Amino acid sequence: MKLVIAEKPSVAMALASVLRARTRKDGYVEGNGFIVSWCIGHLVGLCDASEYDEKYKKWRYEDLPIVPECWRHKVLDGTKKQYGILKKLMRDSNVDEVICATDAGREGELIFRLVYEQAGCKKPMKRLWISSMEEQAIKDGFASLKVGDNVLTFESYGVGVYSYNRDATITIDRAVEVPDIEGVKLHNTVTVMLNGHPGIEHVINNSGYGVKSSGATARIVEYENGEQNNMVSRNLE
Repeated sequence: MKLVIAEKPSVAMALASVLRARTRKDGYVEGNGFIVSWCIGHLVGLCDASEYDEKYKKWRYEDLPIVPECWRHKVLDGTKKQYGILKKLMRDSNVDEVICATDAGREGELIFRLVYEQAGCKKPMKRLWISSMEEQAIKDGFASLKVGDNVLTFESYGVGVYSYNRDATITIDRAVEVPDIEGVKLHNTVTVMLNGHPGIEHVINNSGYGVKSSGATARIVEYENGEQNNMVSRNLE
């Protein structure tokens, strides 16, 4: 059984219709091998300062800034019921995969991730990434689900990142960011400064030459497990 989690009930109903999940339950719909449920906006949020230490109940200038060593989260009071439903579904032994179907963007991603982590879910996760709620777009999205963070290996070939800043001075720290873990491999990764103001500092993470003038290119031939080999840098002019 696959658990699909949308950002709001209306989106969940649209997805369930396409997936032919038609049996209504309390807080979700199921059928055809799918359970479709939803968040109601944010179900999990940051703890208040006073929940780290009682002294922060009263604000004092001397205590600022308040930066915890480890950020804590809590289930929000107004949405505890729906969070409980999702947590129970994530832990259901019949559910073998979770599909994140919240809105395709940072906010939607955060809404899902906070629930997934707060519930302590470790099941394989995939991502539905669509920008249209038309039936065909939903079908295409489920036919090409993106794999989540629990993938242990990643390999790419010939990735190119091009920079063109016309009116503003913008410096990008790195063109590509990947986890420095075993199983991550990138071949022939290239950055190019087309025009404008500089630039890109590194090709992958903190490795590789910077490109800071028009026509400049930088390339890492091989990058594996956090180590680079055969760095190349040149200017096309």
